[in-house]
Amino acid sequence: MKKLATLLLMSTILFSSCVKVETPNPGFNIVELIYSDNLDKDDSANHKNGTKDPYLDKWDGYKNATGSGAASVTYTGQYVVTSSSYTSSAYPGASGMNAFCFLQANRYVLIDNIKLPENISGNSFLVRLGANISGTFTDNSTIILYVVSEGTEYPVTYSSKRYGTWNYCTAHFKIQGTIPSDISLKLYSTAAWARVDDISLSLVAGEASQTLQFPIKEAPEALKTPYFECPEILAPSSSYKQIRHYATTYSSKKQVRNYSACYDIQRHNPLWVAFPMHSIWHEGGRTRPAPDPWRPDPEMAESEQSIIYPAKWDEWAYSTDAKWPKDMDTQRWTKLENGEFPGRGHMLASSYRGAGSKSVLFEMNVQTFYPTNVYPEYYKYPKMHGNIEKALYDNWACSDTVYVVVGCWYDDNPVILRDANWGTDTEASKDCQVPAATYRVFLRTKSGNSGKAVNTCTPDELTAIGFWFEQSPWVKNDDESIDQTVTIRKVSVRTVADIEKKIGGSFSFFPDVPAAVKSS
Repeated sequence: MKKLATLLLMSTILFSSCVKVETPNPGFNIVELIYSDNLDKDDSANHKNGTKDPYLDKWDGYKNATGSGAASVTYTGQYVVTSSSYTSSAYPGASGMNAFCFLQANRYVLIDNIKLPENISGNSFLVRLGANISGTFTDNSTIILYVVSEGTEYPVTYSSKRYGTWNYCTAHFKIQGTIPSDISLKLYSTAAWARVDDISLSLVAGEASQTLQFPIKEAPEALKTPYFECPEILAPSSSYKQIRHYATTYSSKKQVRNYSACYDIQRHNPLWVAFPMHSIWHEGGRTRPAPDPWRPDPEMAESEQSIIYPAKWDEWAYSTDAKWPKDMDTQRWTKLENGEFPGRGHMLASSYRGAGSKSVLFEMNVQTFYPTNVYPEYYKYPKMHGNIEKALYDNWACSDTVYVVVGCWYDDNPVILRDANWGTDTEASKDCQVPAATYRVFLRTKSGNSGKAVNTCTPDELTAIGFWFEQSPWVKNDDESIDQTVTIRKVSVRTVADIEKKIGGSFSFFPDVPAAVKSS
């Protein structure tokens, strides 16, 4: 018995030493596996709808992608199922089990969002896949291979070698032009019941004779300001103090910028506040805490900012019916000539950074109650700025980011109020200049869903608008009611370029977009 076992073992060793074992990528020096999927994470036979194999867009349990660029890969297809009938076999690396099967002719599979390495210098690309058809398989005809980038399809030729009923296809190519951050692979079948499996994309050493000519793109110029919404200061002043506040989003818990500000520490009021608008910034809805969390900006000294917050701002307790005790809420600006107190006007609205709950402090919302973000408000036509504030949230927000600057303009005949005051000055009271007007400028893509950074857009893809709001005692009718009949288009709408000129060229808004966008 032992002799028989020994003979069998020796025969096995001798037989295996005579068999030629092929490697999956003979003749290529693999630098990096970018993407590979054998489609075999789970057997599709376990997920049939009756006798029908699952469509690839209805079940993705097959997905088993690996490689440096595979993390975000998605699959789409037309009349394509994941099937474990006629499994792949014989060719190098054939995985068996699942394969994509085209139920009809002239259908495709798109493997989208394959991330490419940052440096491919001196290297080329290799695509490999197994393919099967009942009948004659013709290279570059039965299955047509495309590389897809930014909506353009680049046909790639390949050669194949027959292994039983399956063909092992190899495409070797290089890319010239600007290398994108990601590409897609499209497999188009001209025949019904064709199958593909074991699809891979690798970076290989050396050049290739087949070239895909991508467009040559100039790298975007460095931003003139840290973020697209930030104005460029054209006339610096020692009285300007720039501040940026960061906070954590309400539900996704991401650390993001909240707003940037330029504050005039001599006027003791803001020059502008710039902020982005996108769904991540208003995950907390529009809820405002009760009572309002007025407090000093920790980035400024008390002598630099308007003292328009309670003297004991850090001693409150929150509840659904909480109100400030009158002896605590005693610091605001003095009254205007008409005998009325100006409002404490938010530049970045509290509702744009909702707190989620009235009884809970949420840092992103609390920061909107800093003096950095607040100015003495007494509009000539008070409803207009409110309508624009509401329109941004309700009508203009989109899947692309909207960039906003809200600013104050001070004329040469200033209205001066005193802060830290409720009828009587305190030791901390000081002069605060009231803006003669405020403005709002907005920038976004026209489509709202481009997914592009604004400095990579053409002028035709962008849109911008400005609004100018005069501050003065209300314009009233004969019956003392406030005149609200004048239209916003008649008295308020401006181009962004107009507003830049109107404030004396001190700031350039959205400096990283073409001038034509700001002039229309």
